[in-house]
Amino acid sequence: MLEVWSSALGVWCLLLMMSDSVCAVESRFPMKPRIWLSFDGRPWQELADDDNGTIAVSRIAARTRLRPDSLTVGDDSLGIFEGITIQDIRSVLGSTAGTARECAVPVDGDALQPGPADSKDRSGELIKPMLLPQLQHLPRNEFDLARILFPEPPGKLAVSRNIYRWLLLSEADVAEKYLLGADDSVVTGHLTASLTRRFRDARSEMHVSMFVGNIFHDIFWLMEVYSGLQFQYELLFNCNEVTGDSLSGSTRERSRPDTLITASGCTFLVGEDKLSSLTAALEDLRTKIRPLSSMFYGDLACILGYVAAGTNFQWVCIDKSGDIKKAGNCLSLSSTVGRSQFLLSVGYAYQLIMKMALSVPFVLGRRAMFTRENQGDREIAFYPGFVRKSIKNFQRFCDAWGTNIDLILRAYELGETCRFLPRICLIGDTAIHHNSYRVDIRPIGYSPVLGTEQDTRMLAQNVCEALSVLHEAGLVHRDIRLQNILQVSKEQFMLIDLETVAASPFRVPPGFKWFKEWSDATLEGAVYTPLSDMYQLGILLERRMRWESPGAKDFIRRLKTKQCSAAMALDDPWISNPTS
Repeated sequence: MLEVWSSALGVWCLLLMMSDSVCAVESRFPMKPRIWLSFDGRPWQELADDDNGTIAVSRIAARTRLRPDSLTVGDDSLGIFEGITIQDIRSVLGSTAGTARECAVPVDGDALQPGPADSKDRSGELIKPMLLPQLQHLPRNEFDLARILFPEPPGKLAVSRNIYRWLLLSEADVAEKYLLGADDSVVTGHLTASLTRRFRDARSEMHVSMFVGNIFHDIFWLMEVYSGLQFQYELLFNCNEVTGDSLSGSTRERSRPDTLITASGCTFLVGEDKLSSLTAALEDLRTKIRPLSSMFYGDLACILGYVAAGTNFQWVCIDKSGDIKKAGNCLSLSSTVGRSQFLLSVGYAYQLIMKMALSVPFVLGRRAMFTRENQGDREIAFYPGFVRKSIKNFQRFCDAWGTNIDLILRAYELGETCRFLPRICLIGDTAIHHNSYRVDIRPIGYSPVLGTEQDTRMLAQNVCEALSVLHEAGLVHRDIRLQNILQVSKEQFMLIDLETVAASPFRVPPGFKWFKEWSDATLEGAVYTPLSDMYQLGILLERRMRWESPGAKDFIRRLKTKQCSAAMALDDPWISNPTS
């Protein structure tokens, strides 16, 4: 006997296969195979084979709602799903000639209530009791959020009829308030498995994260597939930063929450898991949250959060200031009523996050907080209020691009007095350790939106201010392009990526790899000078300028012909006199 432990109620589907020979083409047996359902060791019901003597596992699945990958036999794993037949199982088991072979197949509680093989899946109908009425207003505080996550009367979870009847006998108040017995379907299968999944003493923080994460994943998937409510989102679980931010390669305290749910370039849910202390989880989450940017979140007053520890789960409300307050009561995931409320509230959270994602303003280039982008040895991590840039093999980077740490730090120090350059945060630190580089910088911004000539004029003025400060300090930027300019507010742009700075003038060595936007006209001979920065700005403006203003045309001509420095550009009539 091959034994596979069952989840949920320990229900086993026993396949007793008896045969005198193996047919390589057809799934036929001289003797009738028998499929038994049993519960607690007692035979429950026999499922018949089909007319031609074959037994397709799809027929079993239709009657017992087997989940994919619920059967494991031999040295290989074989998942049961529609289309798998006895022949497929025999190919894993090997020859059964003259012998009887048994497989133990774990199924969920619906195996106790087989339905007709041709029954229609009613998942779309059965998920409707989990849907909220149309949300008229988004939550403004923790009380509004609690009313959405715990409505009265509550919704209903469609579970198998057998589980429903059993709970009517053991916990009638819970069954009547939160559950309904239903026929076999994908929705009832997942909800039954989630409701009956026992969660007692967690042995590690990872166990807590896995339990909570699995519930979020299952409920969000059901809502996405069967509710008719769809939007683009991403679930990130157990965001462990072991060695991720540690320049020494050692484990450091995480600066990202364990769970993230992002959509529309925004993070709408963050969660923190602990082994035993809910208070510690809440304090840990508070250290990771900063005020939410109105530029990113618009009029949205708050986002969702949670803390979980052991078998306890608590929803929280995170407002624009970054303050965290509890929303609703603490749920005990070791109890049936607590798990019922948890499953329903996760479904409501899906619907609320979809509404939030549709309400935030469109921002080009927005990045959700606590997410990351990787480009080879370079990584950018987005946090509330600041960005963390990391470069591995930093010496190789410096050698390749003709810079060094002293020049880079000097450039960032200039940001303390020039608001058009980024500056180093007080949060975190700047370090080079074991040939790795990291810097935490602020403020955060988004891709420039140049809708009018005045927008372009403001960008040009701000970049010229930044270049004037760099050039006066004996530095050149060398990589002036739109991707290295962020819009911080409607009237503030910022020149970023100061890791490309070099001492001025920069003599280009033989074999040096040019920056992406360089051309022969960029350099003066083999030298990159402050006027080269101005030339690159002129090229950028020429490509982006859609207006025929004489002042703009003349300004771009002066930049491209290298007739003015950054300081002189600030006195140009098109920059200094908006009416020109």
